[in-house]
Amino acid sequence: RLNEIFFWDRIYVTTLFTFYWTTTIKCIHDAKQYVLDENDLFVGGVMASLIPNEMENETGVKPISGLLDSPGQFDQNDIIIDDLPPDYLMLDQIDYEYPAKDSYITFMTKGCTRTCSFCSVPKIEPSYREYVPTQSKIDYISRSFGRKKNLLLMDNNVLASPSFPKIIDEILSMGFTKDALYTPENNFEIYMELLKKGEDDKSYLISIYTILMKFKTEFNKKRYKGSRTDYDKFLNILIENRLNDRLTISKNGLMNAYDDLSPIIQKYRKKSKRKIYVDFNQGTDARYVTDEIMRKLSKLPIRPLRIAFDYIGMKDAYVKAVELAAKYKINELSNYLLYNYKDSPNELWERMKINIDLSNKLGIEIFSFPMKYIPLYGEESKSRTYIGPKWNKKFIRSIQLILNVT
Repeated sequence: RLNEIFFWDRIYVTTLFTFYWTTTIKCIHDAKQYVLDENDLFVGGVMASLIPNEMENETGVKPISGLLDSPGQFDQNDIIIDDLPPDYLMLDQIDYEYPAKDSYITFMTKGCTRTCSFCSVPKIEPSYREYVPTQSKIDYISRSFGRKKNLLLMDNNVLASPSFPKIIDEILSMGFTKDALYTPENNFEIYMELLKKGEDDKSYLISIYTILMKFKTEFNKKRYKGSRTDYDKFLNILIENRLNDRLTISKNGLMNAYDDLSPIIQKYRKKSKRKIYVDFNQGTDARYVTDEIMRKLSKLPIRPLRIAFDYIGMKDAYVKAVELAAKYKINELSNYLLYNYKDSPNELWERMKINIDLSNKLGIEIFSFPMKYIPLYGEESKSRTYIGPKWNKKFIRSIQLILNVT
């Protein structure tokens, strides 16, 4: 500590979309003051991959472009960072409830076979990997963070893979079948066991604190019949062992309280079985859909099935894909509708109308979300103000007003 400022060994800054330019540049400049050497400040991510030269000129920090998909990119080891499973403990260190917290977050392919000019994937992930083994990641996540309810796949174009049948079979072998039910695990026990072994004490302490506070809130709300005594006992255990404050919770306190806390949590924690879901979150490519592919997809508890409809030229392929989904009883669908690119407002309306008509005709639900195009490069990429050649401020504002209420 020098001059009352804490210095970190390293700081990593993840950049997101290019239109967060102002906030991101400020973040990088702010981070500089917390490292002794600017070479210990690492900047990567989407924006860093799309406009690296502009970022370096503005900050003096040379960003890392593209994927961390080979060993030794940060240190002399054989770790491939891009293949690491996510650290779910981080989700207990943020100030909001992450919606996909109860999902296995991974991918089974990488990149895309398309080169759409409006999309950043060909730039960031230029090589298509048709199959990425996933079972070992799922096993690791289950051991370290408890079993998850859903499977969230971040593939950019999974249907393009020649290994797609193999991918479906692997997902089914993981237990994600249509009749499968999920029973919540006792993460308090899992995290306590790992804490005893000295696995990342600080992070597990925060996560256990989060579990205790959530349990306390739910316990108080439900007021189980005859449980008032146990609830008061639970509160007293927290207070006596200083476990009711994030600043005072300690490993020793948890160890002292464990024998008393464990039976209460096990007795009253949520145990009801729930349906599980699979979500190809980045969307599927209608142009690759066949009857056989949709039949394979229908074996999964997929909800929703996301099918891209980026421009009106995809109409025939898109309609065919939706009709096949309905044929195989996949009744909940979703998509983003790109607008403000080369399309006109009338063409956006036509795509929305197609979805309305298909929903009525086939007896299914299609949730459509218009997504505004922002350029990937140059000055126009640095804010959300870009207006496409067939659009104007009034048209753009009209879409925003609709989205605000729907």
